[in-house]
Amino acid sequence: VGIFACGIAGATTVAGVIWYFSKDLPSLDLLQNYQPSLVTTVYSDDRQPIGQFFIERRILTPLAEIPKSLTQAVIATEDARFFEHPGLDYVGMLRAAWTNIRHGGKKVEGASTITQQLARSLFLSSERSYERKIREMIVASRIDQELSKSEILEVYLNVIEWGNGIYGAEAAARRYFRDSAKNLGAGSAAHLAAMIPNPRYYETHRSAGGLLRRQGIISARMNMVA
Repeated sequence: VGIFACGIAGATTVAGVIWYFSKDLPSLDLLQNYQPSLVTTVYSDDRQPIGQFFIERRILTPLAEIPKSLTQAVIATEDARFFEHPGLDYVGMLRAAWTNIRHGGKKVEGASTITQQLARSLFLSSERSYERKIREMIVASRIDQELSKSEILEVYLNVIEWGNGIYGAEAAARRYFRDSAKNLGAGSAAHLAAMIPNPRYYETHRSAGGLLRRQGIISARMNMVA
């Protein structure tokens, strides 16, 4: 009876927390007709580009035109269980918590899924607080219910920043490799994925040992992603 009562009390507490932090959450209607800020290019009379205007340098690209190598690289480094979890990776959370405990409580491993990152980028701030984290988890869970995994990947790969005002995979490929994303090889894909955690730093330290090590690790993991 005691265990049952504790279980009921725990479930009630969790429900209460979810209800409290669900208040005033943004509507997910944006996801149904997502229109991100894009680059506007001005052409001369002979169809030569003469200027660009943008708030965020982004070229909207459907998932079908993004190479599988890049989606594999991003999933390998950011969310290896992406296709298995419901927006929140509870296994990853436990693993990260245990790893951080073993390192004296320092945060050496995170557990934010691709869906959580998308929730943060589109609907929330980057504020570091428990309240924001709880809201992020709730929104991520709702996004996973609203969109398919492919749809989540497509929006994510068009939303995230790759440093220096560059947003989305296509703009990043053109900035760093002077080519379309659809032509990226496995090594270039791993390079872009390696930049995601700290794009502004890696954008200016592209030959740094840390980036090259991450690129190598990601390359080794890519074949493990479906």
